Amino acid sequence: MIIKLATRVYRSLRQRGIRHTLTAGFRALRTAAQMCRPETWRRRRSAQLRSRQFDKHFGVDTAGVQSLQEFTIVSENLADGVRYEPIDPDDFRAMLNQAGEIRGYTFVDFGAGKGRAMLLASEWPFSQIVGVEFASELVSHARQNVRQYKNPRQICHRLEVVEGDAATFRLPPGPLVLFFYNPLGKEVMARVVDNVRQPLAMEPRPVVVLYHTCTERELWNGQPGFEEFPTINDAAQFHYRQFEGTAL
Repeated sequence: MIIKLATRVYRSLRQRGIRHTLTAGFRALRTAAQMCRPETWRRRRSAQLRSRQFDKHFGVDTAGVQSLQEFTIVSENLADGVRYEPIDPDDFRAMLNQAGEIRGYTFVDFGAGKGRAMLLASEWPFSQIVGVEFASELVSHARQNVRQYKNPRQICHRLEVVEGDAATFRLPPGPLVLFFYNPLGKEVMARVVDNVRQPLAMEPRPVVVLYHTCTERELWNGQPGFEEFPTINDAAQFHYRQFEGTAL
Protein backbone atom coordinates (compact mmCIF):
# COMPACT_ATOMS: atom_id res chain seq x y z
CA MET A 1 0.00 0.00 0.00
CA ILE A 2 2.77 2.46 0.98
CA ILE A 3 4.86 1.52 -2.05
CA LYS A 4 1.89 2.00 -4.35
CA LEU A 5 1.12 5.41 -2.83
CA ALA A 6 4.77 6.51 -3.09
CA THR A 7 4.88 5.41 -6.73
CA ARG A 8 1.74 7.40 -7.51
CA VAL A 9 3.13 10.53 -5.83
CA TYR A 10 6.46 10.19 -7.65
CA ARG A 11 4.72 9.76 -11.01
CA SER A 12 2.49 12.75 -10.33
CA LEU A 13 5.45 14.94 -9.41
CA ARG A 14 7.30 14.02 -12.59
CA GLN A 15 4.35 14.30 -14.96
CA ARG A 16 2.23 17.07 -13.45
CA GLY A 17 4.39 19.04 -11.07
CA ILE A 18 4.29 19.94 -7.42
CA ARG A 19 1.22 22.22 -7.64
CA HIS A 20 -1.08 19.52 -8.96
CA THR A 21 0.36 16.91 -6.60
CA LEU A 22 -0.14 19.08 -3.51
CA THR A 23 -3.65 20.08 -4.59
CA ALA A 24 -4.62 16.45 -5.17
CA GLY A 25 -3.06 15.45 -1.85
CA PHE A 26 -5.00 18.04 0.14
CA ARG A 27 -8.23 17.00 -1.53
CA ALA A 28 -7.53 13.34 -0.72
CA LEU A 29 -6.90 14.18 2.93
CA ARG A 30 -10.09 16.23 3.15
CA THR A 31 -12.11 13.41 1.57
CA ALA A 32 -10.57 10.84 3.94
CA ALA A 33 -11.49 12.99 6.94
CA GLN A 34 -15.08 13.28 5.74
CA MET A 35 -15.26 9.53 5.19
CA CYS A 36 -14.40 8.90 8.84
CA ARG A 37 -17.73 10.32 9.93
CA PRO A 38 -20.19 7.46 10.66
CA GLU A 39 -23.12 9.13 8.92
CA THR A 40 -21.00 9.79 5.84
CA TRP A 41 -19.79 6.19 5.77
CA ARG A 42 -23.32 4.79 5.99
CA ARG A 43 -24.61 7.14 3.30
CA ARG A 44 -21.79 6.25 0.94
CA ARG A 45 -22.23 2.52 1.48
CA SER A 46 -25.89 2.85 0.55
CA ALA A 47 -25.01 4.94 -2.52
CA GLN A 48 -22.39 2.40 -3.62
CA LEU A 49 -24.96 -0.37 -3.45
CA ARG A 50 -27.39 1.61 -5.62
CA SER A 51 -24.53 2.37 -8.00
CA ARG A 52 -23.71 -1.30 -8.54
CA GLN A 53 -27.39 -2.14 -8.93
CA PHE A 54 -27.74 0.57 -11.59
CA ASP A 55 -24.86 -0.88 -13.62
CA LYS A 56 -26.13 -4.44 -13.34
CA HIS A 57 -29.69 -3.51 -14.26
CA PHE A 58 -28.79 -1.48 -17.36
CA GLY A 59 -25.74 -3.40 -18.57
CA VAL A 60 -23.23 -0.58 -18.17
CA ASP A 61 -20.07 0.12 -16.17
CA THR A 62 -20.17 3.45 -14.34
CA ALA A 63 -19.48 2.56 -10.69
CA GLY A 64 -16.26 3.09 -8.76
CA VAL A 65 -13.99 5.92 -7.65
CA GLN A 66 -10.76 6.70 -9.51
CA SER A 67 -8.05 9.34 -9.22
CA LEU A 68 -7.40 11.53 -12.27
CA GLN A 69 -3.79 10.35 -12.10
CA GLU A 70 -4.96 7.06 -13.60
CA PHE A 71 -6.03 8.71 -16.86
CA THR A 72 -4.49 10.40 -19.88
CA ILE A 73 -5.25 14.10 -19.57
CA VAL A 74 -3.61 16.89 -21.55
CA SER A 75 -4.89 20.12 -20.02
CA GLU A 76 -3.48 23.10 -18.18
CA ASN A 77 -6.49 22.78 -15.86
CA LEU A 78 -5.68 19.30 -14.61
CA ALA A 79 -4.78 20.58 -11.14
CA ASP A 80 -8.32 21.96 -10.79
CA GLY A 81 -9.95 18.65 -11.68
CA VAL A 82 -11.58 16.30 -9.18
CA ARG A 83 -11.48 12.50 -9.07
CA TYR A 84 -13.98 10.37 -10.96
CA GLU A 85 -17.02 9.38 -8.91
CA PRO A 86 -20.51 8.81 -10.35
CA ILE A 87 -23.62 10.58 -9.09
CA ASP A 88 -25.98 8.57 -6.90
CA PRO A 89 -29.06 7.71 -9.03
CA ASP A 90 -31.48 8.69 -6.27
CA ASP A 91 -29.82 12.09 -5.80
CA PHE A 92 -29.82 12.79 -9.52
CA ARG A 93 -33.48 11.91 -10.02
CA ALA A 94 -34.46 14.03 -7.00
CA MET A 95 -32.59 17.05 -8.42
CA LEU A 96 -34.19 16.69 -11.87
CA ASN A 97 -37.63 16.27 -10.36
CA GLN A 98 -37.19 19.63 -8.60
CA ALA A 99 -35.77 21.47 -11.62
CA GLY A 100 -39.14 22.52 -13.05
CA GLU A 101 -40.23 22.29 -16.69
CA ILE A 102 -37.22 21.30 -18.80
CA ARG A 103 -38.92 19.76 -21.85
CA GLY A 104 -36.91 20.56 -24.98
CA TYR A 105 -33.87 21.83 -23.05
CA THR A 106 -30.33 20.66 -23.78
CA PHE A 107 -28.70 18.85 -20.85
CA VAL A 108 -24.94 19.46 -20.45
CA ASP A 109 -22.89 17.42 -17.96
CA PHE A 110 -19.58 19.09 -17.10
CA GLY A 111 -17.11 16.36 -16.12
CA ALA A 112 -19.20 13.55 -17.57
CA GLY A 113 -16.85 10.76 -16.47
CA LYS A 114 -18.26 7.40 -17.54
CA GLY A 115 -21.61 8.94 -18.45
CA ARG A 116 -23.79 8.03 -15.44
CA ALA A 117 -25.56 11.41 -15.30
CA MET A 118 -26.08 11.41 -19.08
CA LEU A 119 -27.76 8.01 -18.94
CA LEU A 120 -30.00 9.07 -16.08
CA ALA A 121 -30.88 12.33 -17.85
CA SER A 122 -32.14 10.36 -20.86
CA GLU A 123 -35.23 9.47 -18.80
CA TRP A 124 -36.34 13.13 -19.21
CA PRO A 125 -37.61 14.83 -22.41
CA PHE A 126 -34.44 16.75 -23.25
CA SER A 127 -33.83 17.72 -26.87
CA GLN A 128 -30.26 16.45 -26.57
CA ILE A 129 -27.74 15.41 -23.92
CA VAL A 130 -24.07 16.41 -24.05
CA GLY A 131 -21.29 15.22 -21.76
CA VAL A 132 -17.99 17.12 -21.57
CA GLU A 133 -14.96 15.18 -20.33
CA PHE A 134 -11.19 15.79 -20.60
CA ALA A 135 -9.87 12.32 -19.70
CA SER A 136 -9.51 10.26 -22.88
CA GLU A 137 -10.14 6.91 -21.19
CA LEU A 138 -13.31 8.20 -19.53
CA VAL A 139 -14.55 9.57 -22.86
CA SER A 140 -14.16 6.13 -24.46
CA HIS A 141 -15.82 4.48 -21.48
CA ALA A 142 -18.76 6.90 -21.55
CA ARG A 143 -19.32 6.38 -25.27
CA GLN A 144 -19.37 2.64 -24.78
CA ASN A 145 -21.88 2.98 -21.95
CA VAL A 146 -24.12 5.13 -24.15
CA ARG A 147 -24.08 2.41 -26.80
CA GLN A 148 -24.80 -0.39 -24.33
CA TYR A 149 -27.47 1.37 -22.27
CA LYS A 150 -30.87 -0.33 -22.47
CA ASN A 151 -33.69 1.32 -20.59
CA PRO A 152 -37.38 1.17 -21.61
CA ARG A 153 -37.89 4.47 -19.75
CA GLN A 154 -35.40 6.28 -21.98
CA ILE A 155 -36.97 9.28 -23.71
CA CYS A 156 -34.03 11.20 -25.13
CA HIS A 157 -31.81 9.23 -27.52
CA ARG A 158 -29.54 12.06 -28.70
CA LEU A 159 -26.52 11.55 -26.46
CA GLU A 160 -23.06 12.86 -27.33
CA VAL A 161 -19.80 12.66 -25.36
CA VAL A 162 -17.39 15.49 -26.20
CA GLU A 163 -13.70 15.19 -25.37
CA GLY A 164 -12.69 18.64 -24.21
CA ASP A 165 -12.03 21.02 -21.35
CA ALA A 166 -14.93 22.47 -19.37
CA ALA A 167 -13.18 25.85 -19.29
CA THR A 168 -13.29 26.20 -23.08
CA PHE A 169 -16.48 24.32 -23.93
CA ARG A 170 -18.86 26.37 -26.06
CA LEU A 171 -22.46 26.08 -24.92
CA PRO A 172 -25.05 24.86 -27.43
CA PRO A 173 -27.92 27.21 -28.37
CA GLY A 174 -31.34 27.18 -26.77
CA PRO A 175 -32.49 26.60 -23.19
CA LEU A 176 -30.06 24.63 -21.02
CA VAL A 177 -29.75 22.48 -17.94
CA LEU A 178 -26.12 22.60 -16.78
CA PHE A 179 -25.13 19.80 -14.43
CA PHE A 180 -22.09 19.69 -12.13
CA TYR A 181 -21.20 16.88 -9.77
CA ASN A 182 -18.33 18.71 -8.05
CA PRO A 183 -16.04 18.26 -11.08
CA LEU A 184 -14.09 21.52 -10.90
CA GLY A 185 -12.00 23.67 -8.60
CA LYS A 186 -12.64 27.38 -8.13
CA GLU A 187 -10.45 28.68 -10.99
CA VAL A 188 -12.03 26.57 -13.70
CA MET A 189 -15.54 26.95 -12.31
CA ALA A 190 -15.10 30.73 -12.46
CA ARG A 191 -14.20 30.43 -16.16
CA VAL A 192 -17.25 28.23 -16.78
CA VAL A 193 -19.48 30.79 -15.06
CA ASP A 194 -18.06 33.49 -17.35
CA ASN A 195 -18.68 31.28 -20.39
CA VAL A 196 -22.32 30.95 -19.32
CA ARG A 197 -22.76 34.61 -18.41
CA GLN A 198 -21.36 36.22 -21.55
CA PRO A 199 -23.72 34.62 -24.14
CA LEU A 200 -26.70 35.43 -21.93
CA ALA A 201 -25.80 39.11 -22.14
CA MET A 202 -26.36 38.97 -25.92
CA GLU A 203 -29.11 36.34 -26.05
CA PRO A 204 -31.06 35.80 -22.81
CA ARG A 205 -32.59 32.33 -22.54
CA PRO A 206 -33.71 29.93 -19.80
CA VAL A 207 -30.83 28.26 -17.97
CA VAL A 208 -31.00 25.90 -14.99
CA VAL A 209 -27.83 25.05 -13.07
CA LEU A 210 -27.86 21.85 -10.99
CA TYR A 211 -24.78 21.66 -8.78
CA HIS A 212 -24.28 18.64 -6.50
CA THR A 213 -21.67 18.94 -3.72
CA CYS A 214 -21.79 22.69 -4.28
CA THR A 215 -18.33 23.84 -3.18
CA GLU A 216 -18.34 27.05 -5.25
CA ARG A 217 -21.87 28.31 -4.57
CA GLU A 218 -20.82 31.95 -4.32
CA LEU A 219 -19.65 32.00 -7.95
CA TRP A 220 -23.23 31.39 -9.13
CA ASN A 221 -24.96 33.37 -6.39
CA GLY A 222 -22.98 36.43 -7.42
CA GLN A 223 -24.33 36.48 -10.98
CA PRO A 224 -27.14 38.96 -11.74
CA GLY A 225 -30.19 37.25 -13.11
CA PHE A 226 -29.52 33.93 -11.37
CA GLU A 227 -31.72 32.97 -8.45
CA GLU A 228 -31.12 30.03 -6.10
CA PHE A 229 -33.96 27.62 -5.34
CA PRO A 230 -34.18 24.82 -2.76
CA THR A 231 -33.14 21.31 -3.74
CA ILE A 232 -31.68 18.24 -2.01
CA ASN A 233 -29.03 18.37 0.71
CA ASP A 234 -25.43 18.93 -0.44
CA ALA A 235 -26.64 20.51 -3.67
CA ALA A 236 -27.76 23.81 -5.16
CA GLN A 237 -30.12 24.83 -7.93
CA PHE A 238 -29.91 28.14 -9.82
CA HIS A 239 -32.32 29.49 -12.44
CA TYR A 240 -31.59 32.31 -14.83
CA ARG A 241 -34.64 34.51 -15.27
CA GLN A 242 -34.96 36.66 -18.37
CA PHE A 243 -35.75 40.13 -17.07
CA GLU A 244 -36.07 43.19 -19.27
CA GLY A 245 -33.04 45.36 -18.75
CA THR A 246 -30.98 42.68 -17.02
CA ALA A 247 -27.31 43.28 -17.72
CA LEU A 248 -24.85 40.50 -16.99
